[in-house]
Amino acid sequence: MTFSALDLTRCNKIAYIASVCLALFANSPPAQGIESTQQAKPLGAGTVATRNTVEAISGAISGAFLGGLNVFRFQIGENNELPERGMSASASESAWSIWGTPVYSTVNNRIEPLLTEGSVSLLLAGLEYAYDEFTVFGLSVTRDWARLTSLERLPPAADRQSSVRGLGYTFAPYFAHQLGPDWLIDFSVGKGVNELESRQADLSVAKPKDKRSFVSLGATYLKPLTNGNMFTGRITVSRTKDSIDDFVSTLPSGSANAVPGSEATLSQLKIGGQLSKQMGRVSPFVGVYGMANDFTVTTNAPVKPREYSEVLQWVAGINASSGPIYGALAFLRERDRNQARIYVGVRY
Repeated sequence: MTFSALDLTRCNKIAYIASVCLALFANSPPAQGIESTQQAKPLGAGTVATRNTVEAISGAISGAFLGGLNVFRFQIGENNELPERGMSASASESAWSIWGTPVYSTVNNRIEPLLTEGSVSLLLAGLEYAYDEFTVFGLSVTRDWARLTSLERLPPAADRQSSVRGLGYTFAPYFAHQLGPDWLIDFSVGKGVNELESRQADLSVAKPKDKRSFVSLGATYLKPLTNGNMFTGRITVSRTKDSIDDFVSTLPSGSANAVPGSEATLSQLKIGGQLSKQMGRVSPFVGVYGMANDFTVTTNAPVKPREYSEVLQWVAGINASSGPIYGALAFLRERDRNQARIYVGVRY
């Protein structure tokens, strides 16, 4: 693969932006502790839902240009004078469009001492404006449902299990710009709330509120190869934050225990790529990504969620479409964590 001088200039710009973002992330305050054995479980479930939401939003934004995450899209009106936008547009599209997609993800996190498994379902929708053929602005809204089971593992004590349900939403304005036929940059920020319900083994019930926020900057490189093959490279710098205020845990007897709040922040650099092959209506793909994580949890609880500082993520799956129906199935594997994601929808 060869690069032109213009390609190298774009790479340098993207690398500079990523380095600035990581420098900002490095200024995160150190963790400060509070004593509790209960807040880590709903906090861990909240971070799982938030990260699934952020990844789905990022995929939907880049997919508008480069065919990543399929979405159904409906143009609002027509404008025959609008030039073609991106690789999937036509000259008859209007500048305004609405889009959406459902996403279902399984969760299986085996990083001790707080193990989590279950599922997160999301419904994404957005309103988008094409400023020109290379630039879009938009606002996305995401509704998510989490059904997770947490397991505390602190030998020699016995494992303690709890179930967490979450109903959340996220608003995220975004921007995407295509730097010629090969490169795309995207930027998004988001805020939202996840209403959690945690049920412990002692039958106590708590209903904390997780306040979520994120910022994400990404760059995508698309290179067609021979025989229907395609290489897609991706670099993302992101930061997510989940904050739970003080809440109350209530036993069946009616007695209530006050639980101090907690907070988790993840700053992440993710870089890698994948190969896909077009085979009629289906397109299988495989890929690998490297991730560098800076994860802090503000709590002195003996059980708290953890992340590895460096980890590889392996990806494999298949995209499929038939007329207006589309779908995708992806499997993701990393150290002590695996996940499956399913997209199904109708394109208008």
